[in-house]
Amino acid sequence: MKRVMVLFAAAILIMLVSSTSQAATRTYDTNFGVMKLQIDGTYVSGTYSHQNGTIEGTLEGTVMTGAWHQSNGKGSCVVTFSHDFSRFDIKWNYAGETSWRGNWYGTSKGAAGIPAIPESFRRSYSTNYGDMTLNFSGDTVTGNYTHQNGKLTGTLNGNLLTGTWTQNNGSGSFVFTFADGYNSFEGKWNYRGESSLRGGWNGSHKDGGGPAITPANFIRSYGTDYGDMTLNFNGDTVTGNYTHQNGKVAGRLSGNILSGTWTQNNGSGSFVFTFGQGYNSFEGKWNYKGESSMRGGWNGKPK
Repeated sequence: MKRVMVLFAAAILIMLVSSTSQAATRTYDTNFGVMKLQIDGTYVSGTYSHQNGTIEGTLEGTVMTGAWHQSNGKGSCVVTFSHDFSRFDIKWNYAGETSWRGNWYGTSKGAAGIPAIPESFRRSYSTNYGDMTLNFSGDTVTGNYTHQNGKLTGTLNGNLLTGTWTQNNGSGSFVFTFADGYNSFEGKWNYRGESSLRGGWNGSHKDGGGPAITPANFIRSYGTDYGDMTLNFNGDTVTGNYTHQNGKVAGRLSGNILSGTWTQNNGSGSFVFTFGQGYNSFEGKWNYKGESSMRGGWNGKPK
């Protein structure tokens, strides 16, 4: 009997050790590439595809505090997961910085719904009532569209936006249901005073293969045909500098197209940059001040 009890206790101990040593693995789509995380108790480690990145830290509840490392740098990070770990938002900085940067977010590849969103971003759509621009700030959304000088405002709950619209010829309510990545929506609407909703207000991403989401504030660094470049995005306003001839740029962003002016020690002119997915690269054209046509060959890739 003692032998049986000893064997039984040993079996339970083995089961406990085995069960507590298994790490949960999650794969996420993020704006810095695909990320794979292993969550082993309070220790989290993982890799992501951008610049051969690695990340690790200590988990307390749904918040992980740790560090990241890439081919081009390293720094600290704070990862805030949703209650079911299907989504996260990350604050991060470079080594030596005292303040945080944002706009690193992800959604589990096995999770339903739309990606976690940055605090503020802008999105442009083609709809059956004209071109539309929506400005997202947390769960508050405002926007405008070309039909009858239309304007709308609403509240976002997950992938569902409910609110009101006004035009030159009337007003009413609407409900938009967004698809994955906010690439499109299907909408219903009514006139003020009506109790039921009509269908047929649908939209698709206006910028085609460009960035899926436009964060409000972020910084990107590029290697370009005219030296290293750093761009500072602040809503639709972009400023920056590049190493060739002490160059500076300033422009206005519309979807994935940046139009503006450049200045250098030896001259000035205009430019147009067309960004790829995630603003990680661009193809550019430029000219000198006074020229009517654009030249090619100002292209950038991530540093």
